[in-house]
Amino acid sequence: MRNAVFIFSLLFLLTACSSNNENDQSSQQSVVAEPQQSAETTKAINNEMAKVDSLQNLLDAQTDSVEKTNTSKQIAKGFQNLSKYHKNTESEAKYLLKEAVVQHYDLKNVDEAFGLYKNLADKFPESEYAGEAEFQVAMIIHQHYGDINKAVALLSAFVEKHPNHERAPMAKQVIETANKTADELMQEILKNNAEKVKAKNE
Repeated sequence: MRNAVFIFSLLFLLTACSSNNENDQSSQQSVVAEPQQSAETTKAINNEMAKVDSLQNLLDAQTDSVEKTNTSKQIAKGFQNLSKYHKNTESEAKYLLKEAVVQHYDLKNVDEAFGLYKNLADKFPESEYAGEAEFQVAMIIHQHYGDINKAVALLSAFVEKHPNHERAPMAKQVIETANKTADELMQEILKNNAEKVKAKNE
C-alpha cells in the first residue's frame, strides 16, 4: 500500500513538473513566434506590404528631391505600421531596422534613426538584425554625437559579440583609428601618400 501511494505521489509530481515546463516553453515561444493573425489582420498586412513595395518602386523612378523625401516618409510610415502588426516577434525587429535605415539614410533623421536602432538592439538582443542595429548605434554616437570613447566601447562589445558580422572589419578599423594619436594618424597619411607617389613614379 505504501509503495502504491509513493508511486502515485511520484507520478503526480512528475506530471506537475512536466506541465510547468510546457507552460514555461509556451510563454517563451509567445515572445518570439509569429502569432496567428486573423484573416482581417493578414489582409491589412498584405495591403501595407504591397503599398510599401509600390512606394519603393516609385522612389526609384523619382528625381525630384521633394518628391523623394515625401515618398520616403510614406515608406518609413509603412514599415512602422508593419512593425506594429508583428509585436514582440522577429518581424518587428526586421521592420524596425527597415524604418531606421529609411530615417537614417533617405530622410537624414539621425536622431529618429538612433532611437529606432537602439530600441531594436535593446528589445531584440538575440535577433539576427541586432548586430546591424548595435553597429549603427555606435557609429551614430561616434559620428553624430562625437562621443568617441563610448563609441569605441560599444564597437568593441559589438566585435566580441558578432566576430563574423559583415560590419566587424569596419568596426575594428574605427577602433584602431580612434586609439591612434593625431601625430600617428598624420604619419600614417604621409607614409601612404609617399608610397602612392613612389608607385606612380616607378
